[in-house]
Amino acid sequence: MKYDFEMDLDEQSSVGKIAAQIKPGSKVLEFGPGNGRLTKHLIGAKQCEVSIVELDKELFDFVSEFAQDGFYGDIESFEWANYFEGQAFDYILFADVLEHLVDPGATLKKVSEFLSEDGEILITFPNLAHNSVMIDLFNNQLPWTSYGLLDETHNSFYTHDGFQKVFEKAGLMINIEDYLYLAVEDTELSSRYEDLPEAVRYDFKMRPFGEVYQYFFSLKKQAVPEIAQPQNSNYVKVFDLIQQTVEGETSQQIPINNYTGENQHLTFPIAENVETVLFRFEKQPSFIEFTAEVVGEKIDFIRSNAALKTDTDCYLFDGKSIPELAVKNVAGQELTVNIHYRFIGELTQTFSEVLETVQPMMAVQQELSGKITDLEKDNYQIREENAKLDRYLQTTTTRYCSLLDSDEWTIKSKKIRRAKETPKKIQAKELALCIDEKHWDEETKVLTITGWGISQVDRNALSYHLSVDQSPFFDAKPIYRKEVNEAENLAENVSAGFELQILCEQERTFLIEVIAENGQTWIIEM
Repeated sequence: MKYDFEMDLDEQSSVGKIAAQIKPGSKVLEFGPGNGRLTKHLIGAKQCEVSIVELDKELFDFVSEFAQDGFYGDIESFEWANYFEGQAFDYILFADVLEHLVDPGATLKKVSEFLSEDGEILITFPNLAHNSVMIDLFNNQLPWTSYGLLDETHNSFYTHDGFQKVFEKAGLMINIEDYLYLAVEDTELSSRYEDLPEAVRYDFKMRPFGEVYQYFFSLKKQAVPEIAQPQNSNYVKVFDLIQQTVEGETSQQIPINNYTGENQHLTFPIAENVETVLFRFEKQPSFIEFTAEVVGEKIDFIRSNAALKTDTDCYLFDGKSIPELAVKNVAGQELTVNIHYRFIGELTQTFSEVLETVQPMMAVQQELSGKITDLEKDNYQIREENAKLDRYLQTTTTRYCSLLDSDEWTIKSKKIRRAKETPKKIQAKELALCIDEKHWDEETKVLTITGWGISQVDRNALSYHLSVDQSPFFDAKPIYRKEVNEAENLAENVSAGFELQILCEQERTFLIEVIAENGQTWIIEM
């Protein structure tokens, strides 16, 4: 029997999509039922009342044995309209039927007269613009077959925009638009992407409807459209995100969609022990746009094995090795990256030859760029060290000059209490003072004292002074201590913490003059 095949009720099949859309107990008019598998399912599983219109006498007689009603004849003669005159149907079905008609638009306009007010016309229709057909057309071929996309009994063909015009002319609106997909080489046709010149393969692969095998439409007289976005397996690429540490590495796979933009912009935290963040892509010739930034600041140098890099942050990989991009010095920070495939696929022979010529020069340029970046970092560190040395020299010079003034040899009297006290003795009196740590660096000969202190009178931070006869170098730096401010209920702008640095030949104690904002002073042994 013609069209004798098992019916696939999976919603990813054409009849499966139609069956899933139909509500139980509906009144259905089915054009071209074939062997009646869908008809029998609707009657048995969904308790629908199904009428048929079929041109093939053998098929009509067979399906009429279980269909509730039917008309034998040509769809486009419209004689069936007289037979079903006065009836209205909840669903009118064209499962792979309209493409066999000469004028599908006229048929749709006619059947809409038999559609109930909220009824639906359900259609599946092959996509002539599938890439497997387009590849053959590109090569001046159109291999008609006995079934599928190029069924030799097909009379009508539409692209996506063509459907819209036909439906509008018939006075119908799209309620649902969906698709069934098959990749090239999975269809009944033998065409492959390798049948195309390398220069156009990528553009073919990225066509939005290139893998749409069949369209599915639900049409209504009035509708709020629910139109799906066509998918394409070539849109999605997966890359490995690898975080490398001294102990090893962790890896995760992340898909990105070059059409919808999903995961093209990513922000993620980097652990404190990470030395390198590595992005590893599919081993194919590709042109990838890639940028990385930390705290809104772009990272200028990114190591890669790309054949060349453009000024627009695009990296060209020749496909001979796995494409990799590496970001360093981002431990403990949030890293933001932007990734976009400009191209992926085969390189033309001409381009490959040009690439082989310039690749050695690009490798030298990349090496020099890396060295320049390292030198800039070293230069920055040297400038920082010089700034510290300049400050140290200025402070030391000032204090040595102060030795010439005898008044600076001892702490000047201000007619206030001068008893030498320790922080422990005066903790509960006029001030609160805490020494957290004392550390003497044998190499720099600098004693560092850290802690915090406030006046109990005005609840403000203290300042610190060391007489020049005790040391040639003394520096006092205020530090904001959030935990101290919270514990002592201090104002937000109070920097109660301190770091004192004193030059000395060995670790020892010093008499530090502690001064409150109101002028009150204490001599503290630290």
